Amino acid sequence: MAGSWPDGDLLPEAPPEAWTAQAITVALQRAVLATSPRSLAAEADLAHTTIYDLLTGRTYGDVITIARLEAALGLALWPRRY
Repeated sequence: MAGSWPDGDLLPEAPPEAWTAQAITVALQRAVLATSPRSLAAEADLAHTTIYDLLTGRTYGDVITIARLEAALGLALWPRRY
Protein backbone atom coordinates (compact mmCIF):
# COMPACT_ATOMS: atom_id res chain seq x y z
CA MET A 1 0.00 0.00 0.00
CA ALA A 2 1.25 3.44 -0.88
CA GLY A 3 0.06 6.18 1.48
CA SER A 4 -1.84 6.10 4.74
CA TRP A 5 -4.83 3.92 5.59
CA PRO A 6 -7.44 3.99 4.16
CA ASP A 7 -6.70 6.70 1.63
CA GLY A 8 -3.56 5.16 0.18
CA ASP A 9 -3.48 3.14 -2.99
CA LEU A 10 -3.50 -0.62 -2.58
CA LEU A 11 -1.13 -2.59 -4.75
CA PRO A 12 -2.88 -4.36 -7.63
CA GLU A 13 -1.88 -7.72 -6.17
CA ALA A 14 -3.43 -6.92 -2.78
CA PRO A 15 -5.80 -9.66 -1.62
CA PRO A 16 -9.55 -9.14 -2.04
CA GLU A 17 -10.04 -8.76 1.71
CA ALA A 18 -7.76 -5.72 1.70
CA TRP A 19 -9.89 -4.02 -0.98
CA THR A 20 -13.07 -4.84 0.94
CA ALA A 21 -11.64 -3.65 4.26
CA GLN A 22 -10.53 -0.41 2.65
CA ALA A 23 -14.00 0.22 1.18
CA ILE A 24 -15.66 -0.52 4.53
CA THR A 25 -13.26 1.82 6.34
CA VAL A 26 -13.92 4.66 3.89
CA ALA A 27 -17.70 4.20 4.28
CA LEU A 28 -17.32 4.06 8.07
CA GLN A 29 -15.24 7.25 8.06
CA ARG A 30 -18.00 9.07 6.18
CA ALA A 31 -20.67 7.73 8.53
CA VAL A 32 -18.76 8.70 11.67
CA LEU A 33 -18.71 12.33 10.50
CA ALA A 34 -22.39 12.54 11.47
CA THR A 35 -21.76 11.16 14.96
CA SER A 36 -18.76 10.22 17.10
CA PRO A 37 -16.90 6.94 17.38
CA ARG A 38 -17.94 6.60 21.03
CA SER A 39 -21.64 7.20 20.42
CA LEU A 40 -21.59 4.87 17.41
CA ALA A 41 -19.90 2.19 19.50
CA ALA A 42 -22.56 2.52 22.18
CA GLU A 43 -25.37 2.35 19.61
CA ALA A 44 -23.81 -0.71 17.95
CA ASP A 45 -23.02 -2.40 21.30
CA LEU A 46 -19.30 -2.44 20.53
CA ALA A 47 -16.26 -1.22 22.40
CA HIS A 48 -15.21 2.26 21.28
CA THR A 49 -11.73 0.87 20.70
CA THR A 50 -13.22 -1.39 18.03
CA ILE A 51 -14.32 1.66 16.04
CA TYR A 52 -10.89 3.27 16.37
CA ASP A 53 -9.16 0.03 15.38
CA LEU A 54 -11.32 -0.24 12.25
CA LEU A 55 -10.74 3.39 11.31
CA THR A 56 -6.98 3.12 11.69
CA GLY A 57 -6.64 -0.24 9.97
CA ARG A 58 -5.38 -2.03 13.07
CA THR A 59 -8.06 -4.65 12.47
CA TYR A 60 -10.63 -5.71 9.91
CA GLY A 61 -14.24 -6.03 11.02
CA ASP A 62 -15.81 -9.45 11.33
CA VAL A 63 -19.34 -10.20 10.14
CA ILE A 64 -20.92 -9.47 13.53
CA THR A 65 -19.12 -6.14 13.88
CA ILE A 66 -20.05 -5.00 10.36
CA ALA A 67 -23.67 -6.11 10.83
CA ARG A 68 -23.96 -4.21 14.13
CA LEU A 69 -22.45 -1.09 12.60
CA GLU A 70 -24.75 -1.26 9.58
CA ALA A 71 -27.80 -1.66 11.85
CA ALA A 72 -26.73 1.22 14.11
CA LEU A 73 -26.01 3.51 11.16
CA GLY A 74 -28.96 2.44 9.04
CA LEU A 75 -26.75 2.09 5.99
CA ALA A 76 -24.64 -0.47 4.20
CA LEU A 77 -20.90 -0.47 4.79
CA TRP A 78 -20.12 -3.62 2.82
CA PRO A 79 -19.19 -2.65 -0.74
CA ARG A 80 -21.49 -3.69 -3.56
CA ARG A 81 -19.46 -4.87 -6.54
CA TYR A 82 -22.19 -6.22 -8.79
